[in-house]
Amino acid sequence: MGGAPAAAAAPAAPAPEAAKPAEKK
Repeated sequence: MGGAPAAAAAPAAPAPEAAKPAEKK
């Protein structure tokens, strides 16, 4: 149960972070 939410938060954080710099560029 604890691993499911943690794994979903990990990919969700890097995804928007990579799109943010790309949009700024």
